Amino acid sequence: MRLNTSKVSLMFLFVFVIAQLSFGQRTTATFAGIVTDSSGAVLPGADIQLVNAGTSALIQRITSETGEFVLDYVPVGTYTLKIVMPGFKIYESRGIPLGAAQNVRRTYVMEVGSPTDSVTVTGEAPLVNTLSPEQRLSLETLEVRSLPMVNRNITNILEIGSGLTRGQPTANGQAGNRFRLNGLGGSAMTVTADGADANGNASSPTIGGFGGYNKIDVMSSESVAEVQVVKGVLPAEYGSAMAGNLSLITKSGTNEWHGSLFHRYEGSALSARLPILAREPNSVWN
Repeated sequence: MRLNTSKVSLMFLFVFVIAQLSFGQRTTATFAGIVTDSSGAVLPGADIQLVNAGTSALIQRITSETGEFVLDYVPVGTYTLKIVMPGFKIYESRGIPLGAAQNVRRTYVMEVGSPTDSVTVTGEAPLVNTLSPEQRLSLETLEVRSLPMVNRNITNILEIGSGLTRGQPTANGQAGNRFRLNGLGGSAMTVTADGADANGNASSPTIGGFGGYNKIDVMSSESVAEVQVVKGVLPAEYGSAMAGNLSLITKSGTNEWHGSLFHRYEGSALSARLPILAREPNSVWN
């Protein structure tokens, strides 16, 4: 059979282009677990309810024959978990934080008793990723709001974790902010915002500002819910990145009205005179 080389070449080109475009980083969490009684026997048919503390959105599942449940595509936020099973006390755990691409699996033990009684847990050990091998640094809303940031620039808190360092600008001077992850070049990492590709340039990813390739570093810190750096043994969803991924997740609305006001002033009255100048420069930056 005669081989049509043009069709084969076109097919490989199509596969290559799709592979380059398919980032698909997750912006939601996976919350899984198994429900047992005090003897360790699994409890099928238990009602699992996960409620978002900010929006009151409810995700509900029923445990399987093996007592297991999986909640996929859980939006970033703080949750309350409630487990209801006839013949057992209601189990309730409050203040569970879930971040982007987080994978959590836990065992929940039910106590025998009346369904009108309940066991409420208000503080648990930090959730540990037990389902995937990658390393993650997550800065949630509290850290983003509290950590000092020069010029209110979100990129200035990224180096708080190990392995991420600020690189040198490109030769044309239009790189904005370049970063290196685990000592590899800037092109070895990817940048996403809400799961969408935010790389400035395919051959030289940057976190650019004015004059750069994208506007990630002019994203208001008030709009950022979570900053996450993923490195180590990367899942398949980060297949285009050799060193890792930098992900920014924006806030979503809640049931409460809230806002913030920030003013920055850098006038001459607050500026020191440079040693080479006879007087302070008359400059104002608001």
